[in-house]
Amino acid sequence: MHSAGDGPRFAEPITDRDQTPRNELAIKLALAVTLTQVDVQQVVQIQRTATMRQLRDLTRLKVDAQDDLAWSLVLDNLIFQAEAEIRWLDHIVGSGLQGTQCCPGDASTGDRCGHEAHPQAGAGMSAAAIELRGVSRTHGSGDTLVTSLDSVDLRVMPGELVAVMGPSGSGKSTLLNLAGGLDTPTSGQVAVRGTDLAGLSAKQLAKLRRTTLGFVFQQRAAIARALVGERDVILADEPTGALDSTTGEAVLAVLRKQCDRGAAGLLVTHEARHAAWADRVIFLRDGRVVDTTGSPQGADSLLVQVD
Repeated sequence: MHSAGDGPRFAEPITDRDQTPRNELAIKLALAVTLTQVDVQQVVQIQRTATMRQLRDLTRLKVDAQDDLAWSLVLDNLIFQAEAEIRWLDHIVGSGLQGTQCCPGDASTGDRCGHEAHPQAGAGMSAAAIELRGVSRTHGSGDTLVTSLDSVDLRVMPGELVAVMGPSGSGKSTLLNLAGGLDTPTSGQVAVRGTDLAGLSAKQLAKLRRTTLGFVFQQRAAIARALVGERDVILADEPTGALDSTTGEAVLAVLRKQCDRGAAGLLVTHEARHAAWADRVIFLRDGRVVDTTGSPQGADSLLVQVD
């Protein structure tokens, strides 16, 4: 931590794992909570993004270190620390930091600190490769009604890889099936490249899946079909589940490369180290989006000078 005279640099993540980062981070967050000028949620988000990147790098090192037992054990320890820190940060956010920000304002116009306004559903959405607007999916009725997805809004832009995490039954696969036109929403709209899927015939949907959408499941042939060629949208449901660690990492590397080339990717996974390949992570619980992490709007806005 910098001294008060230097001004705490809240936008700088703590990455030195030899210096008990969680203790230093706890002090940093405790101080941030007391300063009304600081968006604490974004401080947490910056740290989480940095830790996810570290986790990704450590996992890659672990793959290369399979023949070195001593180094593998060291990496296992560092990976465990990083995963624990991510869970801890998620717990902090879930404990009530959602509303802690420097100066709350109207989400449609931007807040009073000049933060960029969040886009509203239905306005300027045509640039999104995948878009869900108020999407719900229910099954049954009355006492047997089951809600698989509940009023979900999601936009995935070209060149962006978004990971979807959550416990079993949280709605991850339902979201993926709706985004790919394999299922239809009970309410809300699903659009791919600006086209509302509800307006397409069965033949048009089949053509969209054949030419635009790439589905990646656990079968190796499906992975090859989805990742080879000029696919605009790639939908991956636990693509590494039936693969060894080396092959799994290779699949994620190819998926990441396709998104870097301009494709939009939606990745369902239970593994934090796999989600670390993504630009953004959304968390589902009981069919609802309960948290989102990703690149901050701008680190400079979080620097606070203390008089």
